Amino acid sequence: MYSSDQRGYIAGFSWKGDGRPAPTKYEDLRFATGDQNSVPNQAIDIIRSKTGFDTIPPEDRTWYAHLFYTHLVFLDYLSGNAEEGVVICPSDRTLLERVQIPIAELSFDKFNIGTVRLRFASSYETSPVTHSVDVAFGGILPINQHNETATTFNREPTYLVNRRAAEVTFPASKAHMFETFDRHFASRNPYFYRPESRVGVLLHDASVSMRDTKDANPGFQPRNPTAPGPTLIRESTAGVGVQTYPGVFRWTRGGLRGIDFGGREINTGQPQN
Repeated sequence: MYSSDQRGYIAGFSWKGDGRPAPTKYEDLRFATGDQNSVPNQAIDIIRSKTGFDTIPPEDRTWYAHLFYTHLVFLDYLSGNAEEGVVICPSDRTLLERVQIPIAELSFDKFNIGTVRLRFASSYETSPVTHSVDVAFGGILPINQHNETATTFNREPTYLVNRRAAEVTFPASKAHMFETFDRHFASRNPYFYRPESRVGVLLHDASVSMRDTKDANPGFQPRNPTAPGPTLIRESTAGVGVQTYPGVFRWTRGGLRGIDFGGREINTGQPQN
């Protein structure tokens, strides 16, 4: 519904940090230098508008709002409320505990006013290529995570690109949103990229299913697309040390044109077997 109403665009934040005023009534969110600032502004604008709490402070450029907050842009297509139960996995105890206290009963003191946005997060993250280029194009570099931790997303000041659903070549094989952690089948809730993980995945054809990470294609490095290896995500474990894992469907080879499940990766110039 959102895509149909928005000229075929995939749901995502759209405020650009190009110096033009944003469509908001909040003066402190109206102007932003760079997309790294405009996207957090848009997310806070939605939360303020939906809750009526105008004192929720702006966030700085380090907040990668796309990760757990992309759903904010289509709240009007769900219940219209800032707190939307469908975005929380029933097994996500952390988020479920956060929303137990009604908004009206929150005490907005200096301790919790800066963290109130956490109660509007989702258990499901959105693929980076829905709001970034697949590979470097027109002077814009794709988001990059190679050899970084799971929560480090390297972005340039200008990175936001609004993508269209028609750009997805294999909608039944390409992940759109997915659970960041396996809360159902593996012990200790491992990240989705761990080989033992099995997580819920929303594909671009609107189907949802549980998928084993070991069945996914390994992915690629968006800023080095011809490299044969995938994006590697670093994870440090006490008593084990640092290990790296392929980024799989977070970093599909070929971006929106790629295949995550049910077929071989597309050719982006990498050496072929």
